Amino acid sequence: MARPKKADEERRSLTVRARVTMSERDYIEQQARIAGIEITDYLRRRALDYVVPESPGHRSDPALVSELARIGNNVNQIARAIHRGRAVPDYWREVGDQLQKTLEKLLADDP
Repeated sequence: MARPKKADEERRSLTVRARVTMSERDYIEQQARIAGIEITDYLRRRALDYVVPESPGHRSDPALVSELARIGNNVNQIARAIHRGRAVPDYWREVGDQLQKTLEKLLADDP
């Protein structure tokens, strides 16, 4: 089932551009990542004074969260390879189990 089409007045068809410094961009990216949303959503919410959600992992170490996101990306690539019929070494099941245990521990430690 396809997503219903939005009315013309609800479609986001216009673009707003702004120049920022590299450090400002890095900060914006970091804040969007912490909130768990895309940069465009983060900027829109901040500009329009909407609520920017707190990520469930906002109390965690940002470097750890970033590394886990990278690992998740690799896991997605492995899943795509499997779906394409490529052979994947057996040790990836063990890696997945270790990641699951790590995630469970992080969630248990989160106040």
